[in-house]
Amino acid sequence: VTNRGKKIVQTIIFLPYFLSWALIGAVFVDMFGIDGAVNALLGTKIDFLASNTYFRPIIILTDVWKNIGYQAVVFLAAVTTIDPSLYEAAEVDGANRWQKCWHITLPCIKSMIILICVLNIGNIMNAGFEQILVMYNPIVYETGDILDTLSYREAMVTGSDYSLSTAIGLFRGVINCILFAIAYKIAHKVNGYKIF
Repeated sequence: VTNRGKKIVQTIIFLPYFLSWALIGAVFVDMFGIDGAVNALLGTKIDFLASNTYFRPIIILTDVWKNIGYQAVVFLAAVTTIDPSLYEAAEVDGANRWQKCWHITLPCIKSMIILICVLNIGNIMNAGFEQILVMYNPIVYETGDILDTLSYREAMVTGSDYSLSTAIGLFRGVINCILFAIAYKIAHKVNGYKIF
């Protein structure tokens, strides 16, 4: 692979992390619309974002695509701190690539994996309000609605139920705290990881 090819791949993977969901959502709404690029390639006329079957996979795909670059950089930084002599010794002992990964790389970056898991578990109830808001529509409310968008719709769009929106926000906050505390305790037991 040439240096130009590497840079193109790096840009495709890492650039979305710096873009807003409004921009990414607009691109994907155009791509997956009835007259979009996906239907042109497939030769169909499916409105993917107005389908309860396709909406969730598209949401998952776009979320992974937007965040994979940042996660890759974090883990690559952790991998670069591993002593190369460990790999050399494993190679002398006859370890293949997978054995080196399993017995050297993963144990050496275990603390980073646990830290990322703790941070992501504590943030699990924040299911991507901006992403869902810019990509969903009333047809997919039953599969695409999350607590944040329900709360927003009840308070800001219909303006009918501020108490429900407040209760949803409080519920999310309490559940986030509980999940974070559980993840933190597990991280402490598994790896001795402790912030305070």
